Amino acid sequence: MSQWQQKLHQGNVNFHQCKWRSAEAAYLEAAQMLEHEWFQNLDNPQLMMAWIAAMHNLAALYEGQKMPQKASEFLVFPYRRIITLVKSGGLSEDFKIPLLRAIKCTVIPLLEFSKKHRICKCCQHHLDEAKEWLSLSWPDLQRLPESPNYISIQPASSGKTIH
Repeated sequence: MSQWQQKLHQGNVNFHQCKWRSAEAAYLEAAQMLEHEWFQNLDNPQLMMAWIAAMHNLAALYEGQKMPQKASEFLVFPYRRIITLVKSGGLSEDFKIPLLRAIKCTVIPLLEFSKKHRICKCCQHHLDEAKEWLSLSWPDLQRLPESPNYISIQPASSGKTIH
């Protein structure tokens, strides 16, 4: 088992034991290790997906701690990174399919998050575009989550809009 796998496992154990600071430290360390390895081998789908998982673990940790603004950062950052890779091109043909799957893996958690927390109209617009692209690119997907209605959404306890 590699070091980043050990750190993710350690983070998961701590998360399930409600040891929030230890889980956070392990997830952050795993994400840093993965990012370093992934950037040395950008065409590696395992490293990419593991990095996304580490970032999403952090998002779940912060959301569970009633910190939705911080949680959103760890959902948005992987999505933006993957979109940047898609737009920049220059990656191997074999990596294009895993990259498109990674978009799906980053958009769906964002859509779920937007159902629970109020997000700004600008972010909602970009999310709606991503949802439309995803539904056209992956017609075999089960029904995608609906976009929240700005008026009827139940705000988080702070009532803040997340950007």
